[in-house]
Amino acid sequence: MTQTILHIDASARTENSISRDLSARIVKRFKQADIVHRDLATPLPLITGEWVGANFTPAGDRDAVQRDTLALSDQLVAEIKAADVIVIGTPIYNFAVPAVLKAWIDLIARAGVTFEYTAKPASVSSSPSPQAAPRLVQTSTLPQVTCAT
Repeated sequence: MTQTILHIDASARTENSISRDLSARIVKRFKQADIVHRDLATPLPLITGEWVGANFTPAGDRDAVQRDTLALSDQLVAEIKAADVIVIGTPIYNFAVPAVLKAWIDLIARAGVTFEYTAKPASVSSSPSPQAAPRLVQTSTLPQVTCAT
């Protein structure tokens, strides 16, 4: 069975990027895999009030504008649902992940679609079920930081 790898690059640098190089080397190890590459150097939109409203409207009740508002989010969710492994290459900018990676997370984190709220606290299983989420491999770079005194 062929695995599907979702390869996400979050560096703004399309050349000479250490995080892109690291994630590409990881992905190359999956020789027989189908690779879906999502390059976040092409910016994603931030969520808006319209997006939130469309997201909280039941799918069957959404109008054409709401469906269009969620179209990119639906595409991103389909990519993660189809993936067996997700590889994220991300630099660290100003001690945090790039804003575009946070935008990607905002667009895929959809209550009732990619996660559910429950009364029970979250837990991690040591033996995932066949329906378990894909494995996640994250690469990041953090330069040595010296603070001036």
